[in-house]
Amino acid sequence: MFSHRYTLQDQYIHYRSRFDYINKLAIVILLIMGVMFLLSYLMFKQQVFAHVRLF
Repeated sequence: MFSHRYTLQDQYIHYRSRFDYINKLAIVILLIMGVMFLLSYLMFKQQVFAHVRLF
């Protein structure tokens, strides 16, 4: 007979590992969003300065 005793510690470790994974995923998404925002901001600044130079 196979009986798996699901202890509180096992549950805690499982949830903690899942939480760490979600945390890492959130950090990666935030980094990508920050880089994209910075790039779009720089492009927008370049366009504005180009328009200012035209006029």
